Amino acid sequence: MTSRTAFYPLRGGMDLVTPPIEVAPGMAIGGSNYEAVERGYGRIPGIERLDGQPAPSEAVYWLLRFNTGGPDYVRAGDTIQGLINGATAVALADAVAASGSYAASTAVGYLALTDVVGAFAGDGFEVVGTGRLGVAAAEAQERGWVGPDEDEEWTQLAIGLARAKIAAVPGSGPVRGVWIFQGTPLAVRDNAAGTAGILHKATASGWEEVGKLDEQVVFDSGTIEFTVGDVIQGGTSSVLKILNRVILTRGAWSTGDAAGRLSLKAVSLGFQYLDNEPLVGVNFPGAAVATTASTPIVIPPGGRYMFVTSNFAGIQNAPSVYMVNGVGRALEWNGSDLMVIDTGVGLILDKPTHIAAHQNQLFLGYRGGSLQYSAIGNPYIWTVIEGAGEIALGEDITALLSLVKDTLLIGGKTRISLLYGTTTEGSQLSILSDDSGAFPWTTERLNQAMYLDRGGVRVLNAAQEFGDFTRGTLTARIAPLIRRLSERDIKAVAALRAVEKEQYRLFLDDGTGVSI
Repeated sequence: MTSRTAFYPLRGGMDLVTPPIEVAPGMAIGGSNYEAVERGYGRIPGIERLDGQPAPSEAVYWLLRFNTGGPDYVRAGDTIQGLINGATAVALADAVAASGSYAASTAVGYLALTDVVGAFAGDGFEVVGTGRLGVAAAEAQERGWVGPDEDEEWTQLAIGLARAKIAAVPGSGPVRGVWIFQGTPLAVRDNAAGTAGILHKATASGWEEVGKLDEQVVFDSGTIEFTVGDVIQGGTSSVLKILNRVILTRGAWSTGDAAGRLSLKAVSLGFQYLDNEPLVGVNFPGAAVATTASTPIVIPPGGRYMFVTSNFAGIQNAPSVYMVNGVGRALEWNGSDLMVIDTGVGLILDKPTHIAAHQNQLFLGYRGGSLQYSAIGNPYIWTVIEGAGEIALGEDITALLSLVKDTLLIGGKTRISLLYGTTTEGSQLSILSDDSGAFPWTTERLNQAMYLDRGGVRVLNAAQEFGDFTRGTLTARIAPLIRRLSERDIKAVAALRAVEKEQYRLFLDDGTGVSI
C-alpha cells in the first residue's frame, strides 16, 4: 500500500466564518490562551506583576556548600550572614547535610539560597542573631547543580519569593492609569482616603510617590528671570520655597511683563505666599509679583487616565509625559516636577478626557465634542493670539491619535474624522466614516491606526493619494465573536500594542481578549 505525506503549516489565525470542513489547512477553528506567532501558534506567555524590583521570572537560586555545620541547621526563610565579609542571603529550603552531625558541629552539606549579596567563600556564616552554623566551603554558585528535581523546586521557590515582594500600587480603589516614561513604569491610584490621585513611579525598591510636595504660584509683572534651584522669598510673608521650574505663558522678562507660573518645593511647610506680594530670588536676581497664593498641586481622585509623551522644548533627552483624567485639568510630569496645565476654560469645564501630541502642539478632547489645541511648541499657552484654538466636533470625543502625513485621527461616538494639515497654515477637517465611531480606549497605532467599532477592529491604511486613508476590517473571520460582544453587552475596556510581537491586543470586561 502506497502512503503519501502532506505538510500543513499552522498559520493564518482563527476562522469562525467558513464552515469547518472548508477551512484552509493550518487555520484555527477554536482555541483559548494561544496566539499567532512568527512560526504558527504558541501559548500566550502570561503576565507578571511589577513595581520596579527585579522581575520574578528572572529570579534564580544559588547553591552554597558548607562544612563544620552546627549546632543547629538553617531553615527555609532564614537570613544568613557572613561573619567576616558580611555577605547576606535568604535560605529557600532547609539545609541538607550529606554527612557529619549538626549536634557535633561536623555537618557537611549544601544550602539553596536567593537574594545573595556579597561573597561567602571561606567565611563562617550564621542565621542572624543565633550563633555560628557553618563555614562556606566555596563561593555560592548560581544554579549550582544537585539534580533536576532540586533545580526545578528551588527555581520555583526563588520565583515565588521574588513575586511575593512585588507590591501593588499604594492607595485605594482601582489603578487609574499606567504608562511607560523613558523606560520607567508610572501608575496613578487614589490615596488611601480616596481624596486625591497620586502619581507613582517604579523604582528598585518598589513604587515611589512623585510630585507630592510640588506647589505652584501664578505670577505677573516679572522683571528679572528667576534661577531654577534658587530659593524664592515672599517680600511680605517672608516664606521661602525652592524653585523647580518657571513656566512663562505670556510677556517677556526683558519688557517687564513676564507672566506665568512657578513650580515650587516647600522649605517652610504649611506657609503660603500671599496674593499680590512681591517675589524675589535669595541667592540670584529674580523679581515678579504673585497673583495668587501658593497652593499645593493636588490631583483629584477618580477618573481614567490617558497619556502621551512629547518633547515640546526641542531639547535632546528632555521629554515630558502629559496626562488627562476626565475629572481635572491636564498635567505634565517631566521626571521630577508635576505641573498643572491651565487652558483658561475654568475649573468646572477644564476636565479633558483624551490627549494627543500632534504637530508640536498639545491637543485635548473634552466631553461634548470640544477639541482644543495649544500654541505651537508650548503646551502652557492657550490663547488664540498665540496660535491656540478650538474645533467643535458636536459629539463626545472617544479617541485622538496622531498619524502620518500631518493627520490627526479624531474618534467620536458615531463617526471618525481626520484633521489634515497644520493649524497655522490652515487645517481641514474631513469625515472618514459616519456610520460608526471608535469605541473608547481601543485606539492604538501599530504601523497603521487600529480601533474597535460596531463592525469589528478597523485599520486605517494610507491611500496612494496624498493625505487620504482607506478603512478596512481585521476581524472579518471572527465576526461571530464580535457580534456576541454586542448581544451579551460585553464592552471593550482597553487596548495596547505589543511592539515586539507586532500585535494589537483588545481587552474585554468579561476577562477575555483578542490578539491580532
